[in-house]
Amino acid sequence: IEDNSNNNLIEDVEKPAVIDITKEDFQQYIDERPYLVMAPDFSVILYRSTREISREILVDYSTISKKIKDSLLNDCYCRSKTTGFIYYIRKLEI
Repeated sequence: IEDNSNNNLIEDVEKPAVIDITKEDFQQYIDERPYLVMAPDFSVILYRSTREISREILVDYSTISKKIKDSLLNDCYCRSKTTGFIYYIRKLEI
């Protein structure tokens, strides 16, 4: 039986080859993805927008934006009503 559970996850983004990576490559990647999301399994993924996060973690993008805006540290915790998972989200200062 084939496991298709990862079909909803973000597709592989344009990542440079590991042997060719430079500090500038890292910085460009981070600059393009200012949102850090930590999942319940402690994995961390960077995202381009709250809409992109919303599609992945099933929390409305406006909820994410409002919580981050109201935070002093540009971060928040969000619980997905669909899955019940809690996510930590932080907008990186670039």
